[in-house]
Amino acid sequence: MPEKQEYRDFEVKVNPDYTLKVELGIWAQEHLAHKLVEVNKQLDMISKWLETASPEQKKKYEPSKINMMMSRSFLTYLLDLAGITDKELETLLNLPF
Repeated sequence: MPEKQEYRDFEVKVNPDYTLKVELGIWAQEHLAHKLVEVNKQLDMISKWLETASPEQKKKYEPSKINMMMSRSFLTYLLDLAGITDKELETLLNLPF
């Protein structure tokens, strides 16, 4: 019978120095990587749009931009905690960056 660990797709561990270690299965890695790409595209679009937006529009949509930046930061940090390197991320996404 396969070990329980083989079925795990996401696990968080606390290291002896109280830092976090995140272990992700391949599905979770791919999913988070694709969400990061989506957030980056949306952030790029809203950033460009806000450059020419009226002050009223900026006031209305700036919180959305901030939320996107926070989401990008969280996804990046989570992938970093999981030990996903830029090279591995590139492989996951098949993108040249």
